[in-house]
Amino acid sequence: MWWEHWIDEGLSARIDSMVKRGIVKAHDGRLRVQSSMLTSPYWMHIGGSLDCRNCLFWFEIFFKELGIIHSFCRYHCWKCVTRPRSVKELIQVYNLMYAIPFHHNFINPIPGKAGLDVRGHTDQPYGVFQYALSKEQALQIKDIMVDMIATHLPNESINGKKLEDTVFVKRSCTEMEERVSGKDNWWNTPQTPAEWEIERRIEEVFDCPVHLNVQPAWLKDKTLHSWLKYANSIGDRSAVRFLGSDPFNVHSVKYEKEVIHSNVPPEEREETK
Repeated sequence: MWWEHWIDEGLSARIDSMVKRGIVKAHDGRLRVQSSMLTSPYWMHIGGSLDCRNCLFWFEIFFKELGIIHSFCRYHCWKCVTRPRSVKELIQVYNLMYAIPFHHNFINPIPGKAGLDVRGHTDQPYGVFQYALSKEQALQIKDIMVDMIATHLPNESINGKKLEDTVFVKRSCTEMEERVSGKDNWWNTPQTPAEWEIERRIEEVFDCPVHLNVQPAWLKDKTLHSWLKYANSIGDRSAVRFLGSDPFNVHSVKYEKEVIHSNVPPEEREETK
């Protein structure tokens, strides 16, 4: 293809593979990333103020497909994470995120997402992630979340830990931390001129519109349904609060060994004749 003369052979082969799999399609001389990748049944996104990240492009294409950590992810991606202990708390925190502007005089909600963390390298079933552009901003969001949770949600302690105790600040995506074995010093390792050039050239090849994380109502309904169904599957009984019954459970008829209190020999019983 036309990009092969200025992107190395390995990257070119990966791009060709993405074209064949339908992840990208040729459009006006560039390769357009297909936005259907956003219809995940796990997460509800919250679009915020002028947050300029393009995670669909930087994570799904740069990192997962091409094996490259984008400079934004390396230097400017910070997150405030809350770990709800139940689907009830997940829904409560999701709603709480929309209340933050009214209590803290923000124009828009803090950008982020809430949903099911089904990744094999995490040990928590639910997650709420709010995005920041610096460590200071992420720590400010953490203070806001701790205050909002303590003020507006039930003060429930599980194994000696309250919900606000699960709030913490981290950098970038967990998958990227896994790539570097959790070491922090790599964030401060500057990209080489060659890496900057490769990043610039890849951005020229692809057309990936910046999504505002606005999901239609039908998709949010579908996602909420998947939350409750998943909660039921892992024994999270707080889902029943929203369902009012057990619509997902199939209750089997259970059979036991029949106990017959009779002195009549089996061959002489009425049911054997």
